Amino acid sequence: MMLPVNYRVSQPESVTNALRAILTLARTQGRPALVLRAARYMVDELAYDPTHIGESRSYREAARIQERLAFSPPLAVRFGVHEESKQVFIFELAIN
Repeated sequence: MMLPVNYRVSQPESVTNALRAILTLARTQGRPALVLRAARYMVDELAYDPTHIGESRSYREAARIQERLAFSPPLAVRFGVHEESKQVFIFELAIN
């Protein structure tokens, strides 16, 4: 079941490239499906309600962005939430 989309999720090219590299590694380890499921779950959750996933790490006062960190094994995602505009910015994606 897909969750409703309440926030717009975006990421820089570096995050897209990181996901490609992680998928390449996952293929060599025989677990690409696990990584794809984790990535899809994370994007769905971020688009639905990013304030209820992960934990708050800091608040960037000037930009009014709450920085958060969440895990969807085997992925870790660092992202920011701009509540006023209902936007989520993925800053970093890593495999853990």
